Amino acid sequence: MPESTQAISFRPALEFDYAALAEIFNTGFQNYFVPINLTAATLENICRTESSDLGSGIIAMQHNTPIGLCLVTRRGSRSRVHAMGVAPAYRGKGVGQQMLERCVAAAKARGDSRISLEVITANVGARHLYEKNGFVVERKLLGFTRIAREESFSSTAQLEPVDLLEFANILRLESRVELPWQLNPQTLGQLVRPMQGLMLENKAFVLIGNPEAPSVGIRSLFVRRSAKRQGYARRLLETLFSMYPNRTWNISPVVPEGLLEGFLSQFDFLPTELSQLEMHHEFSGSKE
Repeated sequence: MPESTQAISFRPALEFDYAALAEIFNTGFQNYFVPINLTAATLENICRTESSDLGSGIIAMQHNTPIGLCLVTRRGSRSRVHAMGVAPAYRGKGVGQQMLERCVAAAKARGDSRISLEVITANVGARHLYEKNGFVVERKLLGFTRIAREESFSSTAQLEPVDLLEFANILRLESRVELPWQLNPQTLGQLVRPMQGLMLENKAFVLIGNPEAPSVGIRSLFVRRSAKRQGYARRLLETLFSMYPNRTWNISPVVPEGLLEGFLSQFDFLPTELSQLEMHHEFSGSKE
């Protein structure tokens, strides 16, 4: 049996290398809603693209043994809890509460305007923890999947490559929606191969994973404001699917509800069972 949580201490995540952090992460997310088994390289990539501040992240310790982590990303006056997990033997003992309290207090002390996070909708216990600590639901985030099939599309259009940084810059100029952290142009601009950007006539844009794989992720999809309602997004997907038939296409549950589901349903995308809630804690008196 684990010792009393009174013996718990806290260390900055910066004191651990990525191999150690990945091990702590995987232990903290054992028996999670989706299987998680990060490598040091995968975790480093996530931290780099999402602006992780390991100096603000917290590792909970029982003497010399890590038993939980709370990682934080930061941009400007905003911060975000992008991962919080506790080793199975220590769950339900207030470890998560202590880590969250410290992260929220630190964000307020440094003058942040808000701290946000995402929680799986079905994770009722975690949601109650966040609500108890002042977080409120901002919106629901959906995921989608399209199973592999013989494609009926036969497009003569050509998709041209677009540099990932240029993709992000165009999205920043064209978007009028406040996008979730993972879809924010600042995040997308940090991505590297095998992610790749494609565009149709410099009007419609899509960001995808390795298209040679049997299952391909779609990370972002948008049309320039001046080209909306002219069929460019439809032609882009028709061309993409005809170029890479017999693929399963996946979109992670980070898409704001009401943004794309009507359009995607026309291409037989179905919502995934897994969805998330985006939550935030505003600090009164803070200024952007």
